[in-house]
Amino acid sequence: MAKKRVIRRDELNHILAFDGHVYDEGAGWIYGKLISVTIWGLVLAALALAVINAGFDLTKLPPFVYYLFLIAVVAFGIPSVFIFSTAFFLKQGQVRLLKESFVEVYDRKIVYNRCRRLTGVTPTFQKLLIEEIRAVEVTRRWFELTAKVLDEDTGVRTESVKIPVAFKDMEKVRQMARYR
Repeated sequence: MAKKRVIRRDELNHILAFDGHVYDEGAGWIYGKLISVTIWGLVLAALALAVINAGFDLTKLPPFVYYLFLIAVVAFGIPSVFIFSTAFFLKQGQVRLLKESFVEVYDRKIVYNRCRRLTGVTPTFQKLLIEEIRAVEVTRRWFELTAKVLDEDTGVRTESVKIPVAFKDMEKVRQMARYR
């Protein structure tokens, strides 16, 4: 068995930590859009409940306004209650895990310490060793790296890994593909 080379601390170029602004523009963009659109549906649903609870008789409105109000509440207000709460809690759960995760950028490799589960205050990490980066595909939400990827816990090797756009200085990951 080959002897493992010990990495010196001075070879560590940078540790990429979670950044909320980068996350909101990157991996969390879709949640922000869903929340900002469906908040108006919540306002509409609250308005409908307030009108009904105030005892206002909606049937006295002109039929066009009455049906338009009902259709808006049923088609936009009620689904917004479910979509808003789902998007909000999914975003908070993902942020909670990403705050614990971090990326270590070395001279010739990247170590992605992904928090898989957070039980109470105890994180469970999945350590991914990324070497020989051949390509980096950047989307709004992900940096998809084509490289030799090793899950150090299970020993499983893959050819690609996705790192969410949620960390400061993500450009250092892209530069690794240029200087291999």
